[in-house]
Amino acid sequence: MLDAILPTSARNHNPPEGDVSWCDPGEEITKLKTEPTSLEAEANRLLDIATPANRDFVDERLGKVRVRKQELEPRLADLERVDFQPVDLEAATRDALGFVHEISIDPDTARGVITNCPFRL
Repeated sequence: MLDAILPTSARNHNPPEGDVSWCDPGEEITKLKTEPTSLEAEANRLLDIATPANRDFVDERLGKVRVRKQELEPRLADLERVDFQPVDLEAATRDALGFVHEISIDPDTARGVITNCPFRL
């Protein structure tokens, strides 16, 4: 089921153990918020060097800048809608162990359940 909703890059990503920064949209949001400034600077630089001789080149580059700016807005909006809550792995492990203890199953059965669990911490 996760394969249907996760992009391939996320399914194939193996972050270091305990590292959840790869799924935190904050870093990408920061980058996307600063990118329009650099795109504006690039557009201004292109306009400053524009001459009749390089007009086609400048127009092509300005078109790419325009397209990139248009791509940023919906991506940024998508990322800002994400309600990211980092997982406290210690608390989750403690809760899971407490649950196993509460349901009073023997350690071998618990080990089998945890080993065969489709969701790995």
